[in-house]
Amino acid sequence: MFRFAETLCRARGHRLLWLNARRTAEGFYLRLGYRRTGEEFLELGIPHIRMEKRLLPGACRVDGAQ
Repeated sequence: MFRFAETLCRARGHRLLWLNARRTAEGFYLRLGYRRTGEEFLELGIPHIRMEKRLLPGACRVDGAQ
C-alpha cells in the first residue's frame, strides 16, 4: 500500500512525503525509508514525531501492476 501511494505521488510530481508518526511506530517508518525530521510532540496526549521521505524521480506505473 505504501509503495503504491509513493508511486502515485511521484507520478503527480511530488518529491517529498511527510507524516506525523506515533513514537511507537517510528521503527516501522524507518524501515520504509522515512527519516525523523522533528522533535517529539504530543498529539491528543500521545507522543508523535514528524518523519519525511524524499521521492526519487523514476518510472511511475500507477495502474496497480508490478
